[in-house]
Amino acid sequence: MARQSIAIILRGMYTARHDNSPHELFLDQFEDTGGTDWLYRYNAVGAAYRVTADEKDAFVAAYDRWQKRSIWIILPIYIGVCIFFFALPPFRDLHKTNPSLNALRTMGLYLLVIGMNIVNGRLAMRAPIHALTARTPVAPALSNTERRRVLLDRLPGSVVFGMGLLAAFVLLFLVLADPQWSDPLWLCLAGACVAACVWAAVQGTRKWAIARTSGTL
Repeated sequence: MARQSIAIILRGMYTARHDNSPHELFLDQFEDTGGTDWLYRYNAVGAAYRVTADEKDAFVAAYDRWQKRSIWIILPIYIGVCIFFFALPPFRDLHKTNPSLNALRTMGLYLLVIGMNIVNGRLAMRAPIHALTARTPVAPALSNTERRRVLLDRLPGSVVFGMGLLAAFVLLFLVLADPQWSDPLWLCLAGACVAACVWAAVQGTRKWAIARTSGTL
């Protein structure tokens, strides 16, 4: 029964309507009006601006170019940080000398990748809104209730699952390797892992509920 419940929740996380690639999430900001024009909402929840089909195509092409260029900016930064924290002394043998700090380093690098991708994605997502600031919106932003539902629906299940899985592994390593119940750093890291696991479980369940309600499960 427990295995079936977990499988259902995971299926709900990955079958949400907006659980797509960054390119698809960008396209989701444009709503087809049934005519020649489109409605653009930042992050699919902001005020609606009317754009032409040519403008939409130009925004999408610019977004794709941004994403391709950003890979060659983020990747060298990440490689450089990894070399610094894993190959150079005194960090090279950190997994032997200080397991707690080593776990913090591992999680920190993972969060760095997530953070850089989030910042890069948000900057790319906001590009159309900067070009449309001089226009008057044709419709207001979504209500708070609709906004929460849409944003949760757009949250990739891979991010939720990956964050929870990483936090669970780090927590397991901390507890089994060398528990340091009197070490403030160890306690803070363990608490952060527990919080991440709870967050992933809550968001995953909420995404499953949305998928079940919308009939995509």
